[in-house]
Amino acid sequence: MRVSDDLFASASEDGTVKLWHAHTHAQIGCMSGNAPLRSMAVSPDGKTLVTGDVTGRLRVWIDLQKDPRVESEFTAHRGAIRTVVFLGEDTIASGGEDHLMRIWRGRPWRSVYQAEHGNFVTDVVPIDDQRCASASYDGKIRVHQ
Repeated sequence: MRVSDDLFASASEDGTVKLWHAHTHAQIGCMSGNAPLRSMAVSPDGKTLVTGDVTGRLRVWIDLQKDPRVESEFTAHRGAIRTVVFLGEDTIASGGEDHLMRIWRGRPWRSVYQAEHGNFVTDVVPIDDQRCASASYDGKIRVHQ
């Protein structure tokens, strides 16, 4: 995943996030995790990265360019997180195997919205500054404001 013009990140089954130099392809960092990762997103400014794992936890990483470290980690879902996306600098949406799409805001992160699907939430897509859409194995797409 592109972090900046010079930096890419990859999420792994071993729970690590690796940082790569875009031009030399050299690994320049490795951030350890606790569980296999299923999703990852980078904030619009490229300063924050969030990962979702099989245990339902979100981990927010900051200072990617200089000294990557965990800002916060919290349980977001009762099951694996299938998707995570930034909806702005301080807004994250996540979807999980618990059939929920949730929106998180602020620092500290807190749940400000949730919607339930009939099956796993597989994707969340920003539409504009006020709306996003979620998709599920239930065959439905929902628009949220």
